[in-house]
Amino acid sequence: MEILGASLDTHPLELVSEKIVAAGAISTLEAVERIGRRVTVAGVRQTSHRSRTAKGDAMLFLTVEDLHGTLDVILFPDVYRTVKSFANSNIPCFLQGLWKRILDAQKLF
Repeated sequence: MEILGASLDTHPLELVSEKIVAAGAISTLEAVERIGRRVTVAGVRQTSHRSRTAKGDAMLFLTVEDLHGTLDVILFPDVYRTVKSFANSNIPCFLQGLWKRILDAQKLF
């Protein structure tokens, strides 16, 4: 089935799987086991929400999906300023950061 020229048969990450493997990215399932460590995950943005710090700087909360699950990501102001031109797109991307657990939720910083 095709809608607007986009195939629903293939997840976008399947189209770039060789690049993901070559970059050494891990899945969201593997990331869960690496709390407190720096990880690289490939994913596609599902949702996002802009917010402001107490100083008024823009930051972004987003949910990213890979072939195995989802993870929540926080882009603090310095990082968000650098990537905001494509942070709201749905193109596959690599995310690298420190994997933390906050209030029983796991987040990538």
